[in-house]
Amino acid sequence: MSKKKNLIFSLFFLFVSTANISSFAVEHKKVSENQKNTVSKAVEKWLNGRYQVDSVKKTPMLGVLEVRIGNQLIYVDAKANYVLIEGRMIDLKTGEDLTASRLEKIFTIDFSVLPLDIAIKTQTGTNVNKGRTIAVFEDPFCSYCKKFRMTLEEIDGLTIYTFLLPIISEKSAEISKKIWCSEDQGKAWTDFMARDTSPNEILNDCTFPENELLDLAKKLGINATPTSYLISGKRIPGAVSKELLEKEFGQISVLD
Repeated sequence: MSKKKNLIFSLFFLFVSTANISSFAVEHKKVSENQKNTVSKAVEKWLNGRYQVDSVKKTPMLGVLEVRIGNQLIYVDAKANYVLIEGRMIDLKTGEDLTASRLEKIFTIDFSVLPLDIAIKTQTGTNVNKGRTIAVFEDPFCSYCKKFRMTLEEIDGLTIYTFLLPIISEKSAEISKKIWCSEDQGKAWTDFMARDTSPNEILNDCTFPENELLDLAKKLGINATPTSYLISGKRIPGAVSKELLEKEFGQISVLD
């Protein structure tokens, strides 16, 4: 067993011993302000002040606390003497990955707060269904984005809001501006992603909202493309399959 795995296993064993998990908390009670401050200071000191603790919560495992740092979760003991990183908390009775469930809640957003005025709107097919609405953050030179775009085109009735996120290279910003400032943004984007055809003419007096898009991505914790949000607010990372998307859309009630 590697030293890294040994360390993680040892820390987990220590947590189990300390927490006495023969009994579990019935509900997530709030951490006291004093304990929250103690844990936050200890963790932030360990991180040399580079990151700030966003929240401290109790977990179903007694004596173990969840610490959220941005979009990441770590676990500490009640006195913040020990930390467990790169670990998953699993409910052995149900098999549920509690860490994954918490991260899904953290990543979920209110879709209505997305500034759709700085997105490119396109639709697939004719049977448009509001429940089949998706927002996608994409870089024009992202190969996985191109693959994902082809997948989206195979699904009928989609409304797609594309947020151009030029993070791969300087050329990303250049072509993003050309696409944004095209007379037909949707066609320009589809042509580039599907056929590598760059728009020749752009509108005069057009400003590409690059800073707004980068700020939005930072606020949402997006650092890779493609990253998508369903209208339910659920976050979908990566170029997932058509089958997975169809399953996700099938779980969303039709909205008026």
